[in-house]
Amino acid sequence: MSLRAKLMSVIIILGILLILVSTCFMFNYNRKILIQDTLKNNNDTSFAISINIDNYLSELANTVTTLASAPCLKEYILDNTQRLDLLTEQEIEDRFRELNDRWMSTDDIEDPFIEKYLSNTMAEFLKSQMEVIPDLYGEIFLTDKYGELLATTEKLTTFTHESKGWWLSAYNDGKGRVHFDDRGYDDSVGDFVLGVVAPVYSQDEVVGILKCNMKIFSLFDEVIRNYLPLYEPGEVRIV
Repeated sequence: MSLRAKLMSVIIILGILLILVSTCFMFNYNRKILIQDTLKNNNDTSFAISINIDNYLSELANTVTTLASAPCLKEYILDNTQRLDLLTEQEIEDRFRELNDRWMSTDDIEDPFIEKYLSNTMAEFLKSQMEVIPDLYGEIFLTDKYGELLATTEKLTTFTHESKGWWLSAYNDGKGRVHFDDRGYDDSVGDFVLGVVAPVYSQDEVVGILKCNMKIFSLFDEVIRNYLPLYEPGEVRIV
């Protein structure tokens, strides 16, 4: 092979190598830019979804806080807690133990003891609130400032709630605040449930706690579906 032919072969090989290197570089560069753009788009979309979900949570909190401010709740609580105010701490503890055992001993909602809390005037009022916004509430129940159940729309697992984290958080040492209780999927409700807990005040004193277990899957699912066209293929999770 002549020197000229050898030189041409080297030039062609170098040219091919240069094209291959340039192609690989451009491919990786474009891939990097595409990934960055996709991540930024998904991040921006996730941020928008988060804002919408925050707005939903604020609406749920406002709904429950408004319900907790109904005068009939305060009056019912005060009328039914006067007897506990006269008891000692030990007497209250003994009472709670007895009532809790009795409540948990049966699932019969027609039992007179159970029915007393499922069918009293406050329970009927809470049930009427569930009818105002269909498919939102899983259950609603009311306790006094000691944690004793006063009224409920469904048979609960326990009768007293004074030691539960969500109750203590909402009571907040007597100062009160709204608390979100993430319950996950609730078989009894048949949906993903978020408990929204709000204090009931008499003037500036917390006299009771209202808990509304909300069905949230359809609400959050709707928010996500509205943004899905903006998402690149992937998986969306609410954390």
